Amino acid sequence: MKLRAAFLMMFALLLVTSLGCVDESTDGAAKVFTYELWVPITIMAGGLVAAVAGWFLRDALGRFGWALLIGGPIAAIFFGPSMLLDRVVVGEERFSMRSGIWGMTAVHAFDYENVSSVQITKETSGGRRRKTTYYLNVNEKNNESSKVPLNTISEAALPDLLERLKKYNVPVVDRT
Repeated sequence: MKLRAAFLMMFALLLVTSLGCVDESTDGAAKVFTYELWVPITIMAGGLVAAVAGWFLRDALGRFGWALLIGGPIAAIFFGPSMLLDRVVVGEERFSMRSGIWGMTAVHAFDYENVSSVQITKETSGGRRRKTTYYLNVNEKNNESSKVPLNTISEAALPDLLERLKKYNVPVVDRT
């Protein structure tokens, strides 16, 4: 039981240290937001370590060992490399965001001059374990709208995005 608690603590520590680490750089007049390079590398390495640990612990710890054995490669192959490609660009005239794991990548982009209004909203889902997700609801002048989920990178870019929208006199309503 102590061994299981130790592995859970190590996994929780890995998750906590890999969250919220955003790199902000400038590309001309645009600000580019990505995950720090060490975050996806840590997840890939942690996934490989978890797979090896799961192999050796599958008999002693049962389901937990199998979870490490199966979940480790999934993290190493899908989540880590996908985080290398996540990117938000807040340009002078355009916003673009690419996020998600391979095969389920979401791409959102809009020109500020085509935006009529923006609403910041939140949705709470789940039963016992409630999850709150924040969104940008972007209404364009051509009556199209898009719902942009705010993740770690886009939350870091939000102040710059709101500043750019303000320059274009786009009304932003916070409904959180």
